[in-house]
Amino acid sequence: MARTKQTAGKSTGGPAPKKALAAKVSSPAAPPQATLSSSAEVAPRPQRKKRKAAEDPPVDAIMLTLPCTTAPQQPPEEANTWCAGCDDGGKSVDCDTCPRHLCAVCLEFPEGLDEPGHTINFYCPRCWLLNAEKIPKWTAKDEAEADRQPLGFFKDGKPLAPIRYKVPQTLRAQWPLSDTTRLVVLSLRLDGTPLLGDAAALIAHHFAPYYQGAMFLFETLTFDLDTKFEEYDNAVDKLAGRLESYAPAKIMVVLTDHSTPDEGCLHISQGGAASAGAGDVLFRLIPAKLQQVVRQARTSLLVLQVCGALNTGPARQEVADFVAIAGFQHAIGFTTPRFLPAAAHTFLQDISHHFFITGHAKRFQHILATHYELGMHTDIIMYFPAHEIYRYCWTHPIHRPHGHRPPPQCPVCFTLTPFDVASLTETSIVLKCSACQKNGIGAPRQLTFDAPLNFQRIDGKLWAGAKKAKTVQGVWYGEWLHTTRTGNGIPVYHL
Repeated sequence: MARTKQTAGKSTGGPAPKKALAAKVSSPAAPPQATLSSSAEVAPRPQRKKRKAAEDPPVDAIMLTLPCTTAPQQPPEEANTWCAGCDDGGKSVDCDTCPRHLCAVCLEFPEGLDEPGHTINFYCPRCWLLNAEKIPKWTAKDEAEADRQPLGFFKDGKPLAPIRYKVPQTLRAQWPLSDTTRLVVLSLRLDGTPLLGDAAALIAHHFAPYYQGAMFLFETLTFDLDTKFEEYDNAVDKLAGRLESYAPAKIMVVLTDHSTPDEGCLHISQGGAASAGAGDVLFRLIPAKLQQVVRQARTSLLVLQVCGALNTGPARQEVADFVAIAGFQHAIGFTTPRFLPAAAHTFLQDISHHFFITGHAKRFQHILATHYELGMHTDIIMYFPAHEIYRYCWTHPIHRPHGHRPPPQCPVCFTLTPFDVASLTETSIVLKCSACQKNGIGAPRQLTFDAPLNFQRIDGKLWAGAKKAKTVQGVWYGEWLHTTRTGNGIPVYHL
């Protein structure tokens, strides 16, 4: 027998009465109680005054903390700490024309490499393939044969040894960089939102192995801008002061909050007690001092783990204005009304790795292709500094024809998932119900879905045709929602 039950919700949307934010107090108030963490291991929450169980959920009783250091900034050439061949450590040799280095496990090191009093030069395999004009050419007649080999090692200007691999490559990427310049990951969470399962915490765990002995800082702040705004203001001012002296080269901010389903106002207190305009809340959560740290960073990313009303309604322009003023290079949002943050975890981990570790932001389109399950759940909104907004939309001939969501059952015969592709073009997809005629209802019911005017497939290819409609994993399309640039090109990400 069927039964009904009430379970806890996981989405990030819900109604809340709109209120004006309290004015910021200029003079210092009581010591901040917002959560700040930066120790070297997992530690219990510090002792403080007891609060009601509803205000202090048990799931947040264990604080995630990761190592940080305030050592001087590493120079760029020393910030790449891992071998480009195996992404591991060990004895290695630096390339003379790029920041890469390779270890003795991957390459055969010639004898005499460590002899004092000699000038040793090394040119890595990637430079041989892409920057060969920068590598010295040895043209002596008795070395003519050697000139045809990838001479990687030179001693006092003369060839010492060619590049010889000892083991096969174990990485999908070709000689990737591992940039470990100073990085900050900041989690901003509505009070009552557990840290356990927080996207910023998971990403911080992913970054930690790359920063062994290097410079990495993970910070988390909880906020209630309705009843505890002074505590947050003091805590964020203190954090901004620390980060200003820390001077990160890269910064990632993850906001986890709820929004109202109508105007996209952000919740400022747990339990849907109050909300405020998106722009007002963003500028309060990330004030001018923190914005200055963002602008001085080489790479910056803001992730909005909030339901779709923030990124689909009038609040979207407020977000775009904030991104432009605060100086973030990119910001990411999601459009589904009942957004589930856990659905985006692997996607966010992948793009953060390419943005902050390998520096392969141009691979954004390739990363999207592997996350079609996220595309079934939500579209992705990208914000750029010049008030530009771009929408990525996963499409599938049956499940999301040209980005639309067909009904889960035929509106005539009520058969579940009965649709087949009747016709498919780049501008229109027609689905027909295969069950109507079988059930004796008449001609098959047809549904037509037109593509948006400026829709463009991000991989530049065309559909294979209707015959393969049920087997394809779908592809990502995109469109500019607001841009000042001419043309209709796909966004290019510069770090």
